Amino acid sequence: MADTPKIVAHRGHTEDFPENTLPAFQAALEHGADAIELDVQFCRDGTPVVFHDEHLDRLTGTEGALAHQEFEELRKLCVHEPGRFGERFAKHDIAIPSLTEAARYLAEHDAPLVFIDVKRDTLAWHDTPAGTQAVLKACEPLKERFVIISADENLLRQARSMSKVPIGLVLSSWDANEWERADALTPEYLFVDEQQMPPPGSPLWEGPWQWAVYEVNEPERAYALGKRGVAYVETRDVRTMKKGKN
Repeated sequence: MADTPKIVAHRGHTEDFPENTLPAFQAALEHGADAIELDVQFCRDGTPVVFHDEHLDRLTGTEGALAHQEFEELRKLCVHEPGRFGERFAKHDIAIPSLTEAARYLAEHDAPLVFIDVKRDTLAWHDTPAGTQAVLKACEPLKERFVIISADENLLRQARSMSKVPIGLVLSSWDANEWERADALTPEYLFVDEQQMPPPGSPLWEGPWQWAVYEVNEPERAYALGKRGVAYVETRDVRTMKKGKN
């Protein structure tokens, strides 16, 4: 399927491993992912950590808000996604990685490209420039191989002003307001949920960006999106998507 977009591991290869963990990233690279996407939240001491949710329960089985915890406290928790995997990973001691740890791991394992999705939930507890600087510092091991993405355009502007790193805007909807945000920011990438896109046959917004769509888990869907001009698709199942691409 020559027109299939590049395959991005959405929080890693999460079909088989808990999301946003080093085992999920390792599996994604072993299955040939063209890029990795991971999420960043901030704990109480300002450390950027690789975690999607504002609260801890879904991923660790422990109640509480991530923003209320110091990093050393978070390190004691095990990421095992009990709602999906039951007790399968409960004794594997899979820790919440800091962004620094994840960036070093991905750099050492030659990740081709990493999309760093900085979430707004816990950023609000901290100074945006300081948070942005902490993210950029943590990503230094990746050199030229990372992109800062977010729904928070202020953070993206900060990242662009502090560094030459490319940026990606995560759209909240498909409407005139989001188009105006994209047009004013002119990011290198636009990310959108497939469910928010206009119906097939409708054009995608033209601009200096590449389109990335999430979450796509069927090769046929990726192929159809490629025909529409989508350059990247995020998936939980890298193995299936790469086999379909070939």
